[in-house]
Amino acid sequence: MLTMKYVLLFLISTSAFARLEKSPYEKYSSTNNFTTSTKVTWEAVDNIKKVCNEIHIKLTGKPYPYPVDACTTYKKKVLFFQQFECHIITAKTTNNDILGHEIRHCFQGDFHK
Repeated sequence: MLTMKYVLLFLISTSAFARLEKSPYEKYSSTNNFTTSTKVTWEAVDNIKKVCNEIHIKLTGKPYPYPVDACTTYKKKVLFFQQFECHIITAKTTNNDILGHEIRHCFQGDFHK
C-alpha cells in the first residue's frame, strides 16, 4: 500500500511538471539562434535518466533537479573557422516533440532561461 502511494505521488509530480512545458505548437523566434550550422550527433540509450544525470553532474556538479526525457550538450570548436557540435541523447523510444526540443538547444543553447 505504501509503495502505491509513492507511485501515485511520482505520477502526480511528473504530470505537474509536464504541464509547465509549453505547447509543442507554440511558435518561437529563430532570431535567438547562436548559429545556423552545427554538426548534430544523436545517441539513443537504455537509461536516459542515468546518462543525462552523469553528463549534468560532470558539467554542473549536481544531477538534474527534475525528470528528463532527453538532454543535449553543445560546444564551439575553433579551427580555421567556427564549428559547432551538438550531442543529443534520448531514450531508444522517443517522439518528435522531444527530438525537436533538443534540436532547438543545438541552435539556441539554453533557451529555458
